Amino acid sequence: MRYSPRLREALAQAKVLSDGKGADLPRLLQALLGQDPLAATLRHLRFPVERAIDRARSEPPARDVRPGFFYSDTLQSFLTEEAARQATLLGSTIIEPFHVVAVFLTVPRYRYGHWFGRMLLRSFITFNRFLHAYTRLAGPVEGLRQLAAERPAARVYPEPSASGGAKSQTMSLRLREETMPEGIRRNLTEEALQGRLRTVFRRDEELQRMVQILANPERHNILLVGEPGVGKTALVEALALHLAEHPSDLRETVLLELDLNGLLSGTTLHGQLEERIARLIDFLRKHPHVIAFVDEIHTITRAGQHPSAIPLVDTLKPFLARGEIRMIGATTPFEYRRDLASDTAFLRRFQVLQLPEPGPSMVFDILSSLAPGLEERYGLGIPEDVIRYAVELSGQYIHDRFYPDKAIDLLKQALSMAALQDRKHAALSREDLEKALSHRYHIPLNLMGPEERETLKHLETRLLREIIGQDEAVQRVAKTIRRARVGLRDPRRPLASFFFVGPTGVGKTELAKAIARTLFHDEKALQVFNMAEYAHPENSIQRLIGTGLGYRDAEKGGLLTEAVRKRPYSVLLFDEIEKADPQVYDLFLSILDEGHIRDAEGRIANFSHCIIVFTSNAGGSLPKVNRVGFAPDDEEDAFEAYRQQVKRNLEATFRPEFLARLDHQIVFRPLGEKELARIADRALATVKERLAARGIALTYDPAVPSWIVGQLPSFDYGARPIKRLVQDHVETPLADAILDMDADKEPALHIALTPEGELTFQRLN
Repeated sequence: MRYSPRLREALAQAKVLSDGKGADLPRLLQALLGQDPLAATLRHLRFPVERAIDRARSEPPARDVRPGFFYSDTLQSFLTEEAARQATLLGSTIIEPFHVVAVFLTVPRYRYGHWFGRMLLRSFITFNRFLHAYTRLAGPVEGLRQLAAERPAARVYPEPSASGGAKSQTMSLRLREETMPEGIRRNLTEEALQGRLRTVFRRDEELQRMVQILANPERHNILLVGEPGVGKTALVEALALHLAEHPSDLRETVLLELDLNGLLSGTTLHGQLEERIARLIDFLRKHPHVIAFVDEIHTITRAGQHPSAIPLVDTLKPFLARGEIRMIGATTPFEYRRDLASDTAFLRRFQVLQLPEPGPSMVFDILSSLAPGLEERYGLGIPEDVIRYAVELSGQYIHDRFYPDKAIDLLKQALSMAALQDRKHAALSREDLEKALSHRYHIPLNLMGPEERETLKHLETRLLREIIGQDEAVQRVAKTIRRARVGLRDPRRPLASFFFVGPTGVGKTELAKAIARTLFHDEKALQVFNMAEYAHPENSIQRLIGTGLGYRDAEKGGLLTEAVRKRPYSVLLFDEIEKADPQVYDLFLSILDEGHIRDAEGRIANFSHCIIVFTSNAGGSLPKVNRVGFAPDDEEDAFEAYRQQVKRNLEATFRPEFLARLDHQIVFRPLGEKELARIADRALATVKERLAARGIALTYDPAVPSWIVGQLPSFDYGARPIKRLVQDHVETPLADAILDMDADKEPALHIALTPEGELTFQRLN
């Protein structure tokens, strides 16, 4: 297809602007914006032409200009594909500058994903406005004048006149003169006509389907069904913009959004609610051109119910059946099933339109369309790569919400936090997004950077610094977590799941704490559930996932589901799992197999980033081996016999499908005298650190830890009694010694062991 003389002139100028390296798209835009009538048209539409020229000038040169070629490959593709397609669609055999700009007004990836398209969007320039202004200023252009005659100028943005405004006589404006009944929140058509609704990326297929349904003379009510945050309300606002820009599709149609809470508020006297409903229905019947939009339409099944009241849904049914009122409702799949699916008489009046969660590419377009307004609000630039990263991060780490809502929320959170800082560079960065994600969802920053690689490589070493005597257990845990974190696990399942079995006091809970500290850098990331509290069939499940609507404390949610929702990256420790009610195991089967469950309100709680640990003491009797002077082979034989006994007990206690879903069943070794002495030494070191923080030096004989272990009445409780022994035999006497010290001298104490086997506390100065 040939280029017009104006476009050829602009291409030659673009070649000059590129210092002879080859014309590219930014240089072409720079040349076109300096050329009339295009520049004059955009100025007439109040577009910041000079700012756009500066932006084009600052764009880096293209890297895909081959030696000897006049254009870059990107520009060549743009002209021969996108611009040529616009010319063909508009009935032209020549590509004009108009067709170049039309690409940025009609093709989503250029409208929302390119800086020039976003500037046009920010200036509220639509295709219709540009078409009419260009044909008035440019003179005869092939195909355009006839098109302009066929397509009236958009009413969304009336052209300015000498009288100071457009004289639009639409039905929406005539409604201003009437007193609106209670229950109407806003006039969406009015907001569209006045330019108060932001143009965002539209779901063109769903939008056209809505127009077709509303144009149906018989069944013209719509029920939008989609998860929270997928854009149901935004789609209705897009419909208002579409109808304002294309009034011939549904002539004189007005969209009003209803407010059920406003309808119900203040109706304390008997009959008040019925009167308000009657006035609202009379208003809608009087204006058949009005379409009522009801967000969360499922609430009408319960609105204002009391023993003598007729539910609002029953009041509306006859008017919907006769076509006297038109309605668009929005609800979620869960609330559709819970509140509406059983009412077939009501649903017969609607055509259900499912609104799926958009994919990452559409979410990128949505965020790109919102970027200009967000840049203006927060005073920070939003680069394209940051928008892509927001889509990527929200998809990877936020699982209890849906696109595009979760990506928009992350971007706004990052902008809000960054705007409060003294920024050297006025642009949002990828690091800002990571900090916002970490702050909002308690996700450790190291999980999003190269530091995690080092943590995983040395995970055994770091865990063994804290866990004594359980080398085999630590190694199996580390290998499982490392395998999961590099992507070799089923992404739907939890990050890892373990069954820690062994006698009390051997380090099962301590290992869970160490995992939380090492991987998530916060001991609060360990969330403990004592399963003895969930032994009652009456309420165990309800406590974990919440109670349904209408029950006491329904708004609080379940203890388990809310814990995961607040901290999606955590270690969940279910202590003494054998004491839980058998119904609870069905819940764990879903978590271990599918990685998520729904709470009583139907909201998803995602466990795919959790490490799940079950513990049990019901493994069997301890191996009877002498603690001092035994042969290593005897110890191993006894422990292997214990391990087999534990396995048999677990298989007898727990269902096989539960055990089969776990990554590992890990049997903890009983602790010997040597391991217990190391634990006692660590407890003494903790006391030493506390005193050092107060300026008191403490030392002790190497034999003191073994002396403490010797005070244990039995090894059957593992290391659990050591803390109490240190308190009784060390901390209490230390407190007396500190009080007796001379305040003028530098405090220093030493714990010694006498030949008689007694501890003494000596002042060193």
